[in-house]
Amino acid sequence: MAQVRFLVSIYALLIIVSAGSTNATARGTHFILEGQISGLLTDTTEFGSANSLVLGFGGKLRRVPIIRLYITGQVGYDLYDTRRTRVAADALTSQGDLIYAFGPRLYLAFTQRARLLFDVMLGGYWGRSEWTINNIETYKAEDQGLAFIAGIGFQYRLLRNLSLGLRLDRCEFSGRINRRNLAAFLGFPEDRSEALLPRTRLGLTITAHF
Repeated sequence: MAQVRFLVSIYALLIIVSAGSTNATARGTHFILEGQISGLLTDTTEFGSANSLVLGFGGKLRRVPIIRLYITGQVGYDLYDTRRTRVAADALTSQGDLIYAFGPRLYLAFTQRARLLFDVMLGGYWGRSEWTINNIETYKAEDQGLAFIAGIGFQYRLLRNLSLGLRLDRCEFSGRINRRNLAAFLGFPEDRSEALLPRTRLGLTITAHF
């Protein structure tokens, strides 16, 4: 419920910002504030959820009016669970990652309202792995590292200051040494690729332009 209330608050803020931005000049808007709620799928088919908030600054390119270029920053949180078993033991692993990243976003405005977007972002993450063994003992490990995100999406401009859309992205990580060490200690060893678990996310977006 707390997550739902958080998302409702974000979307309400975006709508308020949009409603208050109707006096933007004809030259166009220069800032974006975007909320996204997504489902995620790891490379080993674990499902989870992801939420993010994006702030950007930019606008039209003078000589190529179909293109808009923005510099963006993103912060978000991903969460998914994994269950593992071995002789006489069962483990439920919950992985949560706070992700922050920065990079360019390119819009192709092929009609007045519809546009494609492409973005590439580089940043970092802070992650926590929580292992529950046989529903009795709980162990935790924390890691930090680099995060790389590449995305593509579609937006439809409902109003001058409000867009709805879909965005698909791919997120890759580095690090997770403490997670691998804890997995080995608990008897559930994982290699580097299992610990990093790149993921694909698909989500709905609501964007305020001001």
